[in-house]
Amino acid sequence: MGSKTNFSSIFAGWFIILVGLIFFNSGIFSIRNIVVTGNQTIASEDIIRATRLNLDKNIFQIDRAKIKSDILANPAILSVELHYQFPYTLEIRVRERQPFCLLMYRDNLLVLGEDGVIIRVKNDNEPIKLPVVSGIKVNHLRIGSRVVDPRFQTAQEIWRLADDYLRRTLSEIDLQDYQLYLDLPKSHHTLKVELGDANQLEEKIAKNLRSILSHTGPDELIKIDLRVPSIPTTIKNPG
Repeated sequence: MGSKTNFSSIFAGWFIILVGLIFFNSGIFSIRNIVVTGNQTIASEDIIRATRLNLDKNIFQIDRAKIKSDILANPAILSVELHYQFPYTLEIRVRERQPFCLLMYRDNLLVLGEDGVIIRVKNDNEPIKLPVVSGIKVNHLRIGSRVVDPRFQTAQEIWRLADDYLRRTLSEIDLQDYQLYLDLPKSHHTLKVELGDANQLEEKIAKNLRSILSHTGPDELIKIDLRVPSIPTTIKNPG
């Protein structure tokens, strides 16, 4: 009696497994639609093409790790998530890498993300307004690689501390002499800001520079000296 019970249990178990395999491999879990969300500048078609997925592929048979890797091969994409929407839709959620600055390299301007990854080469006719970072050492750069010069972290910190107005007007971050260059609206010249070094950036930028720019007209300023944070100095137009 016991052996028959064991046999029945084993048979039932294998039957359930078999039915499960048939069910999971049936067309009910086939991918018939792929949608992309979160993309702003990259075409959905390009992202889908990078997956190399064929429609009607079973959702449980796809290599998720490889699909993510193939999508992330595009340096303009920062992260990707895959989500299955029953009954037949695969959603690809991407987050694009936001451009942060431009870097001159071998007569080309490279577009960098905030994490220092090179996204692409700037097109000559591209209307993009980003600050140029100068004064750092770069060798053997390529699209998708990361700038590793420690001074680049100073540029990242300056950008983090800058408000929207400063980000819009910042035209260059010079990390050789620690100077900023601003193209202020309604001003006929570029304003130079002396930082002196990378110390006390929060006081220099988030406090002093913001205060000076908010209380002084653009045409009044010729130069701002923040080398001594406790004594911020402005040189104004005598006219």
